[in-house]
Amino acid sequence: MSYLIKKDEDLQQFLLLDFSAHKSLKLDLKKSQIKDEGIKQLAIGLETCVNNLYRFQIIMDNTKFEIQSIQILFQKISICKNLQILKVSLNQLDFRQGAYQVGKQLALFENLINLDIEFNQSSIDSQAAAQFCEEIGKIQKLEILTLDFYANQIKENFALNMSSGLSLSKKLFDLSIDLRFNQLQDQGMQAFGIGLKKCKYVKVLALQTKYNSSTVFGNNKLIQNILKMDRLVVNKIDIQ
Repeated sequence: MSYLIKKDEDLQQFLLLDFSAHKSLKLDLKKSQIKDEGIKQLAIGLETCVNNLYRFQIIMDNTKFEIQSIQILFQKISICKNLQILKVSLNQLDFRQGAYQVGKQLALFENLINLDIEFNQSSIDSQAAAQFCEEIGKIQKLEILTLDFYANQIKENFALNMSSGLSLSKKLFDLSIDLRFNQLQDQGMQAFGIGLKKCKYVKVLALQTKYNSSTVFGNNKLIQNILKMDRLVVNKIDIQ
């Protein structure tokens, strides 16, 4: 089921529904005008899905929710023990500090297998991206991961931490990362590749790095390290 929540009236109507039996749920809060108190009410309402929810998608693009409210929301979702597929859109936010907090909550998802998360144009810097990836690496049952860092502020520093943090996950075999329109130079590309090489269980890799600041030298170093990944079978690399 899919629900559009743009105003307080939409939220109150949603909270009146009985969705305890839902196995699949999509909430669209893009450009929503509800306040942080409304997000906390929504978080409490989602507790009724705890026993059955298997697939969940939430869109919070271009909103002004406080990090603490979003953190509470993910805390509540994390108690859904049967949740295996999660798609999150956090695009066009000022989310420098929020990425790490969201990552910490996602690390609590015990049975999550497939995670797709978008941070398009959300002011994520290198350290925030690295901290987020290190937390995501703690999701022990994660098998499929899609990370979209399109048009952020990721530079040289922490590039190694960012990719090597994902190597903590022992079941991750399908990895997709979009790093287009960031600020990685040659050293950063090389370091990122060294970190990817540590992801020993990844068999399928899709990577986009166009429109960074690297040269042919850095791009070649990235590719050389990717080709050394132990179990890689399929790779789809889009490099400038």
